[in-house]
Amino acid sequence: AQQKKAAADEKATLATASEVRARDLEAEIAQKVEQAREATKASEDLRQALADAEASAKVQIEGLEAQLRSEKEAVAGQLAAAKSTADAREHALQKEMEAKEEDAKVQLQSLKDSMEKAAAIAAKKEQELQQE
Repeated sequence: AQQKKAAADEKATLATASEVRARDLEAEIAQKVEQAREATKASEDLRQALADAEASAKVQIEGLEAQLRSEKEAVAGQLAAAKSTADAREHALQKEMEAKEEDAKVQLQSLKDSMEKAAAIAAKKEQELQQE
């Protein structure tokens, strides 16, 4: 009877130890499952943050490209305006030079006419003087 009791006690002890070990394994598995969930959640959060950063960078790049195009167009407009102004000034200066040249020709012709008149008058006076 004592042997039976000792065997039963040993059997109960082994069963209790197995139950404790099974509970420990269940707790360990539950903990690892929770860690895997947390790691998955962190990975998803990182993927989302990366996607958000990518989208933000894309928007910033598009904005900078649009700004660059706008600035290029503005500079091209300014260059065209400057060229047009320079062309207009050159044309105006050319006209002014032509007008001054024409004026100088008229003045030169007037001076020649005056000199011819003066020479004719001088010749006439000299002739009159010689006749006296």
